[in-house]
Parts: sequence; structure tokens; C-alpha cells
Amino acid sequence: LGSVSSEIVRSATVPVLVVRHAPADAAKPTRMMIAYDAPNAPRYERLLNSYSLRPGTVGLVLAVTEPYYMPGLPDWVLKRARAADVEAMSAGWQQEFTQERVALQTELTTFISRLPPAFHGHAPLIREGNPAEQILAAIAAEKIDLVIVGKTSKSGLDRLLLGSTSDKVLTNAPCSVLVVSGVN
Repeated sequence: LGSVSSEIVRSATVPVLVVRHAPADAAKPTRMMIAYDAPNAPRYERLLNSYSLRPGTVGLVLAVTEPYYMPGLPDWVLKRARAADVEAMSAGWQQEFTQERVALQTELTTFISRLPPAFHGHAPLIREGNPAEQILAAIAAEKIDLVIVGKTSKSGLDRLLLGSTSDKVLTNAPCSVLVVSGVN
């Protein structure tokens, strides 16, 4: 993106739509995806419920969580024999991870029920890993035309050190991107 559009998205306190391309086939249903984050969920709901979606629109919701195992660990580390107390601790973590997944699934199902009908009837997508990478992978896999991402306020240092998911998606997504600010 050019510096003007990037700066507008970065400083805006209202949702900003960056259109990548015109639809190739106007008769084809629009496929949109929300990259879910709990702080922005009410904003997504208000925004989507205030507009009419084209008939046939398909709406999906994606949530990205931390992986259970650190990505990139070699198999021999994962399969290594552990002491009984370490194994018990690992089992506790696995149970906690599973409970968090179930709670997220329930949260997403409730969220979807409050969205327009285009989102109903589609199971939420839950992926593990780096949020920006997982969002971009889902865009490609699901052939998304419009992705909706949230933007939360970060200091310049945080953005520099940690990066910004919305910036990475905005820069690398092949589809149009609607960035919803966490400010309004």
C-alpha cells in the first residue's frame, strides 16, 4: 500500500475499507471473513448489522489461538519420555488448552448468532499460530473477497517490535480489507 492509504488506516478512528480489485464476476457470491478478536466483536456486530449484504453472500468467522506446542519443535522433543510429575503437568496444560478451545467455540457460536444471516450455518474456523499468517492462509484457502480485521491501539515501539496483525494482513492480503478501529 502507498504511504497515504497506510497512514489513513493507521490513524483512522472509523472503519476503513481498502478495495483491492473489482469483483471478477458480479454474479458470484461474495465471500467475506471476520478475523475475530473479542475486543472488536461488538464493533463487527454493529457494523455488519447496519448494512445490507448482497444476496448469496457467504460469511465466515476465523479465530486464531496460541498453539499448544511451540511451533517448530522437532518430533524428538515432543516424543521424549518425561518424568511422572512433568507428564501430569503436561496433561493439565492439555486439559486447560482443550477447555479454552471449547470456550472459544462457544463464544464464536454466540457471536455468529448475532451477525447477519450470511454468517449463520457456517462453523467457525479456529486455527493455531501466528494470527497474520493464519488469516492470510485462510483467505487463500477459503477464496475470500473481503476480510474484516480489527485494529487496536499500539505504541510505535510495540508495532515496531511485535508488528501489527492488521498491518500485515492489509499489506499482504490479495482481497479487499475492512479495518475496524478499536477506538470508536
